[in-house]
Amino acid sequence: MDGKPVPDAAIVFTPKEPGATASMGQTDASGKYELYYSRGNKGAKIGEHSVTINSFRDAGESGQGQKESIPAKYNVKTELTANVARGSRKIDFDLKSGGEIIQPNEDPGSSKKKGRSTTGCG
Repeated sequence: MDGKPVPDAAIVFTPKEPGATASMGQTDASGKYELYYSRGNKGAKIGEHSVTINSFRDAGESGQGQKESIPAKYNVKTELTANVARGSRKIDFDLKSGGEIIQPNEDPGSSKKKGRSTTGCG
């Protein structure tokens, strides 16, 4: 984001073809990722995809969650797309901070408007 890698972000490629299986991956410390369409099977369906990238992690039983830091235009209101072609391929996304950030685990109707930021973060 803003020219720097986003570590531990979840990436989902959802094929635009109805009924096709989505592929998922997670970025490493340098922002690189590999997609998997099922346990142990790398890759993604050939064709057009909608792409979501988020950093949110529910605290769950461990109590160690992570707030969303990536603007909604890259996740819940994604504007990202990718065309997957046959063979190994690198697809990078140039994310920019700023804009609305929505926290998935907070009530959007609360009086404090928790989890919504118009300042963004990098």
